Amino acid sequence: MRFRENRHALWALATYFGNRRFAKIAGLSMPSTIKPNQTPVLRTRQDLSLHFLYSAILEQLGGKQIGLNIGEIKELYDANEGGSGYSFADLAADKAGLSFSQFVVYSEQKARQAQQMLAGIKEEAVFFPQINKLPEGLSATQFQQELGNKHSAQYKVLERIIDNRITELPLYQ
Repeated sequence: MRFRENRHALWALATYFGNRRFAKIAGLSMPSTIKPNQTPVLRTRQDLSLHFLYSAILEQLGGKQIGLNIGEIKELYDANEGGSGYSFADLAADKAGLSFSQFVVYSEQKARQAQQMLAGIKEEAVFFPQINKLPEGLSATQFQQELGNKHSAQYKVLERIIDNRITELPLYQ
């Protein structure tokens, strides 16, 4: 079944490019000599590929809501002093990874569609949203002043922008 192939491929990518410990969770061993030549880049940033891959695996392990909660908590933590700040680009990568995992793994038809569309692509625009004009690096104070909290109308608007960008990607059409 194609969706099993996709699940295995997803775990392999996350283990190879993300974290070797994913192999242990999957019941596999990975020789310490196997290391990537380079970290993949999404929208010119290496960190976004990690957000994407970690979120895809979190979706596999606990579902979309748990993966999203973990991503949001991580961003709230980043907003604290000494952190990189709350990044909606990171949140977009998290949400993209969650959606990707659900799409490529749980339906034979969608798994086949994904394989056909993703084979040989060179541009992430097929499966990864634009991150332009999303707030970045918000401190806890800025976050509270500009958005209030993650339940505010302003925060929900930014979430809808991200969700719409993901829904409109060619993979999901």
